[in-house]
Amino acid sequence: MFINIKTLFRENKFPILVSMIIALTVIIYMHITGFYYPKIDLLIESSKNDEVQIFMDKGNGFNEKDSIIKRISQSDMPTRLEFKISNSNKIRMDFGSTGSRIQVLGAKLVNGEVEKNLISGIQHGYLNDANLIDYGNNTLCVQATGNDPFVVLNGDFSGYTGYNIYKIFLKYLIIFILVFTLSCITVLIYRFNRKLFLITLIGILIRWFYFLNSGLPTDFKSLYLFWHDEGTYSNYVFKLLHDGVINYFSSQSSIEVAPGNILYLSVLMKIFNFNIAIIRLFNLVVLSGATIVFTYFIAERHFGSKAAVIASSLVVLYPELIYFAPTILTEPLFFAFFIAFLFLLDQIIQKSAITKIHIFYILICAVVGVMASLTRLVLLPFYLVLLLLAIYMYKINYKLSAFKIIIMISISAILILPFLVNGYIHSGEIMIATGSGAVLWLGSRIDTDGDEPPYHHKTYDAELITKGASHISLEGDRRLRAAGLANIKAHPVNYAFMCVKRIGRLTVGNKYFWFFPYSNFLDWYHHNHTLFGSIVKIFSLFIAISVFVFGIFAAFFFGRNISILHVVLLMPFMIVIYLPFLVNQRYGLPVFLINAILTGGLLSMNKKLAVQKLFLLGLTILIAGFIIAGV
Repeated sequence: MFINIKTLFRENKFPILVSMIIALTVIIYMHITGFYYPKIDLLIESSKNDEVQIFMDKGNGFNEKDSIIKRISQSDMPTRLEFKISNSNKIRMDFGSTGSRIQVLGAKLVNGEVEKNLISGIQHGYLNDANLIDYGNNTLCVQATGNDPFVVLNGDFSGYTGYNIYKIFLKYLIIFILVFTLSCITVLIYRFNRKLFLITLIGILIRWFYFLNSGLPTDFKSLYLFWHDEGTYSNYVFKLLHDGVINYFSSQSSIEVAPGNILYLSVLMKIFNFNIAIIRLFNLVVLSGATIVFTYFIAERHFGSKAAVIASSLVVLYPELIYFAPTILTEPLFFAFFIAFLFLLDQIIQKSAITKIHIFYILICAVVGVMASLTRLVLLPFYLVLLLLAIYMYKINYKLSAFKIIIMISISAILILPFLVNGYIHSGEIMIATGSGAVLWLGSRIDTDGDEPPYHHKTYDAELITKGASHISLEGDRRLRAAGLANIKAHPVNYAFMCVKRIGRLTVGNKYFWFFPYSNFLDWYHHNHTLFGSIVKIFSLFIAISVFVFGIFAAFFFGRNISILHVVLLMPFMIVIYLPFLVNQRYGLPVFLINAILTGGLLSMNKKLAVQKLFLLGLTILIAGFIIAGV
């Protein structure tokens, strides 16, 4: 063991004990609220202060022992009530008392991924001392006509109310370990680096505030309404969980979406009992926090604490990164693993000898890099760049670092190989997942200048090429790829110009990206009339341009330093790899992370390069002016 447990505990008793208390508190709260247990969820309105009681028939008929009662206040309407239930064949709902009038706006039984609407059970159930008024749209009214108004729901619920206590215990254990670990890390950061703690806390709070006001859906049925891709990912997650890992990867569905985010979300769905709101918060806190922390560490290692503060602050404040933080898209996961991969590469390259801790870094670096690559497949070719870097380092007498990089690449290849084999089995091609066909075809369309079709008042029209097949299906992907290659052959010069334009679209964003559906700031402001939104828009635009401009200069300035060459090389790689395809600034956010680190290094140099910095600032303002004016 390279960690002495006794020494670790003795030197950090306080953070460890605090973390244990926090973890236990979370577990106790989850158990009291019945987080992992089946629940009845009611949304009701009452004509007076009243109560609702749920009876469960567990084989002994309805009795007070197997019932839960909750009171409702007329001053707090509508009221949402949750009843923890278990192993019930029949369910009875007692709606209030004599003279009560209770409207049922929603009623469902939730058990993990299983959700059963109870409105029909109420409608066709046995009524006692009550009349039922059906308003339609799953809305009912229970009007008491006697002293004991209740309804015995129609149906057998034994298949919906069961649970496995051992699985629940295992989930509690996982949650305890997770919360304990995160708490320890948080307390240790607070003790040893207050600057980093404060920056990370501000970043999380900003993202939390955005999430609370974003209107992002927290139920599966509404995922398609905000981000269509979120609905798509959730469907594949359910398929994997329903079919099992082996059956899922035995089907062609496994190559229709990159597997990284699907595997990750599947694990979170199980741990957090399919609670979308908690998964969003987990992404927001853990993944965004990790992105900020690793950005700080990389900048600090190469340029010092001042550069680290600047780089991490840029990541904290950039609105586009805030925007994606609470989503279940690939962005939060990829950003965290991407920047962690860079940090671990640093550990491999910087360390001079191979010890147990270095072997650990190499293994973790391989796993993290593969996870990032399986989330966004564009990172896979970077391993070839790393191989060339290892060869170069070997030639200039950095032999040990080169050797460690090659070991990491070899382990990564072993981990990636099963996914490549799976792709070959299903497609006959060397691939992991489809998706390149759609963005190649869209990026080669002359009528849209290789940009997003809505920017040019066009529709995507992929179905015209796929002939009804999904654009991510194997057949649809092949047809789109063929159509894209045909466009390139027919218009090679135009396509080349479009590829050049994509550098700006990817790293900064064009006028349509920033002001859609308009092409300049004045038209956008005239139709939105929002001062705060305008400030955020211009602030975001200015950060995007300045970080790119300063980052490019810094890459040339620092690129001669072998210790940071892997960071510098990744920036142009992430630009070039995207140029053949449809892009927008969303895909360029990993470049922003790299440039934020380099920009922090450049700006931390105090009075050095003052003339160059002024020139870069002027260039930033000039480019921003062009985009704002819609040029």
